[in-house]
Amino acid sequence: MMQTKYLYTALTTLTLLITGCASHDHRINPTGASNVVSGKMLHGGTRSSDQLIVEMAGKRFEGNLYIKKYVDWENVRKAYGSDSEHWHKITSGLDKDHHTSVGRAEIRSADGEVMQCKLMWTRSDRPEGECIDQAGKSLELRFE
Repeated sequence: MMQTKYLYTALTTLTLLITGCASHDHRINPTGASNVVSGKMLHGGTRSSDQLIVEMAGKRFEGNLYIKKYVDWENVRKAYGSDSEHWHKITSGLDKDHHTSVGRAEIRSADGEVMQCKLMWTRSDRPEGECIDQAGKSLELRFE
């Protein structure tokens, strides 16, 4: 039983190292975003950087999206203990259900207008957040 568990872990790790994360995108949900014509968040995978693109009022804003993943270790430890099988799956990265991703981007239009954006999501939730323009106006974003 233990050998099977270690073999599964080794194969999963090897597969991720060889293939990397596949690139994919999330499109902005038009019902969840006011004044947004279209937009998307592109995960570049291992070959290119993540991007955020927002098109509104005839302008296209785009820029690199910097993503960090966080785990609330204190709450996870309280819930599962620090020596359980579930704890070891979380700390090894096999169980990503407890990760929160935070993305930050400074997106620019061709005429130099800038918006600061922050997005958050978990594995089971779609990304959402806001962009704030230079005048301080907030634009809510929700993705499909």
